[in-house]
Amino acid sequence: MKPFLFPVKTLLPVILACRAGAALAEEHKREPGPFKVQTFTELVLRDKQRQKDLPLRISHPDGKGPFPIIVWSHGMFGSKDGYQPLVEHWVSHGYVVIQPTHSDSLSLVSKEEVQQTIAKLKAGQKAGRTDDWMSRPRDVQFALDSLDGIAKQVPGLAERMDRQRIGVGGHSFGALTTQLVAGTSARPPGGKRQSFADPRPV
Repeated sequence: MKPFLFPVKTLLPVILACRAGAALAEEHKREPGPFKVQTFTELVLRDKQRQKDLPLRISHPDGKGPFPIIVWSHGMFGSKDGYQPLVEHWVSHGYVVIQPTHSDSLSLVSKEEVQQTIAKLKAGQKAGRTDDWMSRPRDVQFALDSLDGIAKQVPGLAERMDRQRIGVGGHSFGALTTQLVAGTSARPPGGKRQSFADPRPV
């Protein structure tokens, strides 16, 4: 079979278009979007099934919407209040961002426990509440289950959320959380492999 060669006249416009598109995409990423950011930081959901309070930070654009939803999972020891330059940039471009605080967050413990955790980490010892990793994907699922309840506590949020377009992301331990929600199975030490997959994020 003879190889098929594209004429240079055909390839050149495609190459130029790809470069132009990449430049525009890069410019879009660099500049803030057209929307102002509205943020609600003092929202707590009660998960009766797990007997757990889940603090949330909700950020949304000031536009009409509806806007896609991103649930963002922080890294180990972080909290809902981190990653604000990234979150605010997303929101300015038209996204609703939901940030839960997971149980390993140092924001949930005393100053003494924070100092103890830091000392253990400096000594190369295991520290923090890493054994509760299975609660992280369940936090994300619970937040998605609770969109109606969240909307009741944040004025104007209900009509701004596009529930057909949901994404999940995270940093470090939050990236693992994202993988679990997306369908990666995991086996706790001495236990059976489990799935934490949720079909709602697309």
